[in-house]
Amino acid sequence: MDDLTTFANRLDLAALVQIAVAHAQFETIHPFPDGNGRVGRALIPVMLRGGRLTRNVAAPVSTGLPHGTGHYCEALGACRGEGIAPIVQSFAGASFAAVYNGRMLAGDLDAVNSEWRERVKARRDSSAHRLLGILNQISTGKRNRIWLAKDVVRVLDDIGARARRRT
Repeated sequence: MDDLTTFANRLDLAALVQIAVAHAQFETIHPFPDGNGRVGRALIPVMLRGGRLTRNVAAPVSTGLPHGTGHYCEALGACRGEGIAPIVQSFAGASFAAVYNGRMLAGDLDAVNSEWRERVKARRDSSAHRLLGILNQISTGKRNRIWLAKDVVRVLDDIGARARRRT
């Protein structure tokens, strides 16, 4: 783990290559009895931010990794003998998918916001626009009510579906 930490903090490597290799090494070391996958995926946005590839948001690179097809696992395995090219290629493809999904998410959320603004019939400078949010009660009763922004959940479900469709 000390060697991995030293490697992850280097400043002389291409950031995406470094992130892919650090992730693969973490998954190979598998230091914890549980939660290694979650920690390994959490390492990605931390290193993207540290490498100054992102500024304000965590790019969902791990959503672009082809978990279901076996290519990702093969790429991880290749690091143990064949070299780093497969895992770097996997991460490069995942990064493009993350950028695409992030742009789609931003556009979809902007569209939801525009739809909500059109539903409000008050003046543009009214406080109703500052409090904008379209919630639907999804529980019954007067206490402990549960509210849901169905349009936002739909957009989040769409990004999840796009991430699962990646081949």
